[in-house]
Amino acid sequence: MNISKETRERLQKRLREVTQWLNEHVLRYRPREEITLFDFNINPAQLDGSFKVKFDGEVCPMLFRFSYGNTGNVDVYFPLFVSPLGVPASYGAVSIPKHCEDAIIEAMRKNFPSIKPYGRNQQTGEVIGNHTSLKDRFYKDTDMQTLLERFSNPAFEIRIPLSHNP
Repeated sequence: MNISKETRERLQKRLREVTQWLNEHVLRYRPREEITLFDFNINPAQLDGSFKVKFDGEVCPMLFRFSYGNTGNVDVYFPLFVSPLGVPASYGAVSIPKHCEDAIIEAMRKNFPSIKPYGRNQQTGEVIGNHTSLKDRFYKDTDMQTLLERFSNPAFEIRIPLSHNP
């Protein structure tokens, strides 16, 4: 694809502006001791919501989000900047080491039970899809009421020690 010199220079200038903006606005954390997940806000109808995070006691002002995905596991969504400076792209708003991202996801999955994934169950023939109610995706031994009560308690938090990580 041929791009004129003028267009190329304009794009390079815009990229420098966005890079500078991100350098000034992305929140960077390098926790050494502990990550704490707290202040959960759950939508009981969809079992999705948001939570706050502390890195070594410092509260991140941006909300992290979660919901159940197609696989039946809870998915975690880290804060994003969407189209900063009008550029049609999304960028991470919070920067943390990969082992911290993994620790947050693992902690959420340990605290939210798996539900039935989308698709056809090979043994039973049961089909789970977009129109299957959330209640019908629960396994019989899942006590969702207790789960909702625990996460709705303002004092509830998940502490993730990092002493074993790099």
